[in-house]
Amino acid sequence: MERLQKKLCSVISGCKECASDGRKLGKSILTGLFPTSSGTIIVYGKDIKTDQEVIRKNMGICMQHNVLFNYLTTKEHLLLYGYIKVPHWSKEELYQEVKRTLKETGLYSHRHKLAGSLSGGMKRKLSIAIALLGGSRVVILDEPTTGVDPCSRRSIWEIISKNKKGRTIILSTHHLDEAEVLSDRIAFLEHGGLKCCGSPFYLKETFGDGYHLTLTKKKNMIEECDTAAVTSLIQSHLPEAYLKEDIGGELVYVLPPFKSTVSGAYQALLRALDTSLSDLHLGCYGISNTTVEEVFLNLTKELGKDPQEDAGLSQRVPGDSGQNGGDEMSVSTDTFTDRDGTKLPPGFNPDLSEIQTVTDGLFLA
Repeated sequence: MERLQKKLCSVISGCKECASDGRKLGKSILTGLFPTSSGTIIVYGKDIKTDQEVIRKNMGICMQHNVLFNYLTTKEHLLLYGYIKVPHWSKEELYQEVKRTLKETGLYSHRHKLAGSLSGGMKRKLSIAIALLGGSRVVILDEPTTGVDPCSRRSIWEIISKNKKGRTIILSTHHLDEAEVLSDRIAFLEHGGLKCCGSPFYLKETFGDGYHLTLTKKKNMIEECDTAAVTSLIQSHLPEAYLKEDIGGELVYVLPPFKSTVSGAYQALLRALDTSLSDLHLGCYGISNTTVEEVFLNLTKELGKDPQEDAGLSQRVPGDSGQNGGDEMSVSTDTFTDRDGTKLPPGFNPDLSEIQTVTDGLFLA
């Protein structure tokens, strides 16, 4: 399957009811806590079955729950883990690395504080700093922004983004906006198996609804707004458009994907809206692209249905429609191929126990 490049951040996401076991099992296998039932994992040319000690020296892990010592300071934590992880470094090299890490994560001014006295956001930053310490080439972050305030969450995003270069980062999260901002590639899990995988652009183009046109009704004139008239105006320019939501003071329409063939219709629609807002009792409007959250909802809304009814979804591949092009980092579960190009059996749904990584990147087998 496709290669996860070094500076790539791969995000694994899924609904808690159906993906938790699969995510935790996959991370446990990657870190060597559990043995594989079949297959193996190759990390930078090293087999996890025979070279676990070497692999762990190049791997950093941030657990979902902070694993910290309340009686040690922030700086002492990094020094402790540094001595364990890179014992061959000189004292001066380690101290310089710790100082750099503290500054990059915004913990330098808190370096002498006991871990027990740190806020939740600071504890998460410290856990991430420990995972990154020592030049970890593979970093596994298990829900790194769990339980932090919005400001700390943004700060953690910046830390992860700055440290993507030269590393393979595997991050699990239930925040879909976080997945969209941080990832080069996203994998959705369902019932412990891989639902689909690809870049955010590929997922939105393949599984998204298209563009969303949101119109806001004028205040105190919500009842006067004729939804049928608005729909008629929009469909007169884009017949494929349809009303998705009519809640409170907003109307949300789904527009067909933007192509050169409909560019004129889009322009005509926007001009018509500009001149008709007052007559339609509308205050303003805006157009937005499909979000990864909407993709996730589309993929999981039919979980209660028979799997055979949903079989067609997993067979969608890049190039099925004219817009997807050749996103070489995107796949769906029925199109996995070996490195020799041989297609795997139809209906193949890889188990996370069959994860395989290869030199200079991570492969999923």
